[in-house]
Amino acid sequence: MGDETPLKIVKEESYAITHSFVCTVAVINGVMVKLNTDGTVSPCAAVTDKPIGMVTVGCKAASERITVRTAFASIVYAESDAGSTCGAELAQSGINTAVTMAKMKTAVATNYVSAVALETVTTGNTFQVGILRHPYLKP
Repeated sequence: MGDETPLKIVKEESYAITHSFVCTVAVINGVMVKLNTDGTVSPCAAVTDKPIGMVTVGCKAASERITVRTAFASIVYAESDAGSTCGAELAQSGINTAVTMAKMKTAVATNYVSAVALETVTTGNTFQVGILRHPYLKP
């Protein structure tokens, strides 16, 4: 019958979670940003900065909202097992079975980091956390 050209089927399943943050400076699309302790984001400027995602909708001035495609599998509420600051790496420390909610605490060495605190919280209160797609062992 003649030559057949193989058909390429492109499939994309990004399951990307986007979230809105206030940015400390003007920023363009494609820039990696880090989460600050006050809940704002700013561009990663050092190799030690921990990016939480990439800007998909930038801003022209400081203190404007931007959209970030995060590295999170989901954003949920959790109960603080010990106070944490915004941006802290978190480890799951249990489950509150009364309300079916994970308990989280700031991760220390040898804990598996499974989430990032999206706001500062005191012990026993609920707070927003970004659940990481790929947990890792904190060195």
